Amino acid sequence: MSGVMAFRIITFATLPAAALVLAYFRYQRSASTKPFPAWCRDRFGSLVRERRGQGLRDWHVAHLVRPNPPRQRWIFLALVLSFGYLALSGFIFALFFTRPLRGIFLMAHVSLGGLFAVCLALAALIRARTYDFSDESDPRGAQSGHQLFVSRLLFWTFTGSGLLLIVTALLMMLPWFAQPGHGQILGLHRYSALLSVLSALAFAVHNLDTPGGRD
Repeated sequence: MSGVMAFRIITFATLPAAALVLAYFRYQRSASTKPFPAWCRDRFGSLVRERRGQGLRDWHVAHLVRPNPPRQRWIFLALVLSFGYLALSGFIFALFFTRPLRGIFLMAHVSLGGLFAVCLALAALIRARTYDFSDESDPRGAQSGHQLFVSRLLFWTFTGSGLLLIVTALLMMLPWFAQPGHGQILGLHRYSALLSVLSALAFAVHNLDTPGGRD
């Protein structure tokens, strides 16, 4: 089995499983009396039909505008948008095409990769105290105990996997490795991307209520 095929199988198995686990986590926190399948159907329907635009506005206000000073909002917005494009373009080509990224998609991927690297570093500096494991309390007063520990673990997992994404991308641009080594670095880049997406999704779901999340 080739490395690309193994990555596709792992990704197609992992992402739906992660989505199901995270949905069940939200279901448990919602204290809903409906069965889990009915709750999922209702939630999906409301997101797609009635609250699609409002949901995005609510998320923007709750997680970008309200918690951050004006200048910092642009950092986190750029981080979210650049990471979204990198994940979308990278996974589409890795999972559904036999050829790697090329043309304008590759140019945009590389350009936004630089923006992602800068914003990730700034976000880590800004949030370092909030997600410091040595501090037993949340400086914002929004979380405590197990919830705070999980938030910190997911934040630093995303930061670490994002850093690995950046390093492997830079290494693939340098003429230091032969073809087998280049393929191994590309494989590490892909699995780092998968870990970063999983940790980002888990972090977002875990913190939907902190602050201003909703069910």
